[in-house]
Amino acid sequence: MAFYLTLNRYEQTILEYEQRPVEAGRVLLYGSSFFTNWGYDRSRDQLAAASGGVLQVVNHGFGGATVDELLYYYDRMVRPCAPAAAVLRPGLNDLARGLSAEEVWFQTQRLLAWLKTDDPAIPVVVLSIFDTKCFADDPLAPAISLYNRLLAEGAGQFSHVSVLDLSPFFHSADGSLRDVFVEDGLHLTDAAYEEMAAYLAPKLVSLLDLSPQ
Repeated sequence: MAFYLTLNRYEQTILEYEQRPVEAGRVLLYGSSFFTNWGYDRSRDQLAAASGGVLQVVNHGFGGATVDELLYYYDRMVRPCAPAAAVLRPGLNDLARGLSAEEVWFQTQRLLAWLKTDDPAIPVVVLSIFDTKCFADDPLAPAISLYNRLLAEGAGQFSHVSVLDLSPFFHSADGSLRDVFVEDGLHLTDAAYEEMAAYLAPKLVSLLDLSPQ
């Protein structure tokens, strides 16, 4: 199903990012509200602290971004940073707007191709779509599962691209969802973001093959 949106609907957010000094050569967080709600300064500080200073990130997540919008703002949000590595969070908003899993995977491949065209050796971690709601009851569940499978199977066509599933973070040992969400059941509490930094940092350091400065 095709959908249409105003590609510059997050222009104000982009302009606010552009008021900050360009931080080149860092690990770029690029995606939607999982990154946006973490915050530019907070994500930088928490991931640096959790990695002993190894992870130096710049967070350019924005709103409910689709992959089309990530591509639209690529020249302004990615290329000036000349990132040393990238962590992507794509897909969910595209599925929610009616694209099929196959269409969203095609779009994701375009984003990876753009990164690899700029820097063939750039290490990239793509976060699969994690189930932060009651996954089995979500009408998007079949499309999410298929997209995640296509991502896991297809990422290997790109060099230095890894897929990371954060779903275990959201579940207790008995499989139940942890109480780490704000009221919308989708985004994390402040305390959970701090936990996420400790959980995510060593995985990124390993997958991105980073070493202490």
